[in-house]
Amino acid sequence: KSKSTDFMIKLIPLFVLTFTFFLLATEGSKNENKSLTLIKIDKDINVDGVVDDAWKLADSTTTFFQLEPYFNQSTSVKTVAKILTSEEAFYCLMICYEDKQNIQANAGMQDGFTGDIVSIMLDTFGDKQTAYKFAVNASGVKSDSRMLDDARNRDYSWDGIWDAESKIYDWGFVVEMKIPYKSIKYDKNLTEWGLDFDRWRSYNKEDIYWCEYEQGEGQRISKFGKLIFKDFKPVITGLNLELYPVGIAKTTYLG
Repeated sequence: KSKSTDFMIKLIPLFVLTFTFFLLATEGSKNENKSLTLIKIDKDINVDGVVDDAWKLADSTTTFFQLEPYFNQSTSVKTVAKILTSEEAFYCLMICYEDKQNIQANAGMQDGFTGDIVSIMLDTFGDKQTAYKFAVNASGVKSDSRMLDDARNRDYSWDGIWDAESKIYDWGFVVEMKIPYKSIKYDKNLTEWGLDFDRWRSYNKEDIYWCEYEQGEGQRISKFGKLIFKDFKPVITGLNLELYPVGIAKTTYLG
């Protein structure tokens, strides 16, 4: 063998290693450009499932990713997510287009319901391991939890004080949420939080997210997009109206 051949053979492991690092870096950056800017308004929004004029000021997204059942395929329906803030509370609006006869607006209890569901997830400490999850179904029933261990676990014993309402239309349904800053904990020094949205369609078992994830892994907080504060940062901590026991009573392991 020539010296040049030996040299090329020695370089093969280096090429393999470099390519592996490239793939990992690309995977981690899928959601790097996913960001929404939080705009402050001067008055509270009436949370009733009606899209008020104030929502025209909000940053929004329609770029959703299908995780299941057809991985990385176009979503079957359009979803719009919007965010706004007042001095005291964070607002989320989800506009879900759907044939009315396909909407499953089931009754249920808090933290225990089925049907069409939308969620917002907030990493308020920027640790990429924990987040709050606020979910509402098409009939307006609420669920909240703490996401732990990079979204591998859920603590449903956490109960925050927040408001939500849904309204069904001929073309789909709307969910509005109001999350007072005094009802959650967060790092007041941050200029951005981790962010994701989720929509579950019972009609065809379609699970769609704003952020992109790997098929065999599912949602991960470490891959959330960004909620960016513009000319505003929450400072209200107040009463910290939440129940968050030191010992986790109802943890669900998701794998």
